[in-house]
Amino acid sequence: NVKVFCHMDNLLPGEMDSIPTDFQRYCHFIKADGFNIRYLEAGSGLPLICIHGAGGLRVSEALHILAQKHRVLAFELPGFGGSEPNLRSQSVLDLAKTMNRAIEALGVSSYSLWGNSFGARVVLNMALEQPDMVKTMILLAPAAIRSTPRKHQGEPTPDQLYAHPERLGAMTPL
Repeated sequence: NVKVFCHMDNLLPGEMDSIPTDFQRYCHFIKADGFNIRYLEAGSGLPLICIHGAGGLRVSEALHILAQKHRVLAFELPGFGGSEPNLRSQSVLDLAKTMNRAIEALGVSSYSLWGNSFGARVVLNMALEQPDMVKTMILLAPAAIRSTPRKHQGEPTPDQLYAHPERLGAMTPL
């Protein structure tokens, strides 16, 4: 029964339908940096760490194909999906440090990174924090990446970014 492995009561309605069956069997949680972080795992080979965009964890057909040759670890960032709201992380760098601790807790020491949209910002910061661990970095449709943070009128606040943004209504464009 998948519920034993995946704690399906934490998933959003319809979320299980988007997870291919080879990932459904390998849903786990890891404690890191004070968070209980959900991740999906499938395949074997060089680890590929996947960080989702602002819409939350979604397993695409691409990850299913990559799992045929790689150990795919698709993480759900703290504050997204079925996790508790993340009111502690104040920056993308904070999230990156948390995710690096999760990878360390799993005993993974060499890996490739894949970041989608907002996840690309997290992945970039993860690589900057742990460059010797990263073999390859893939930034898929990266969100705006700036060398110095800039404030804009209407910019999302940390509570909007890290406390279930996929559940928020439409936001004012930046």
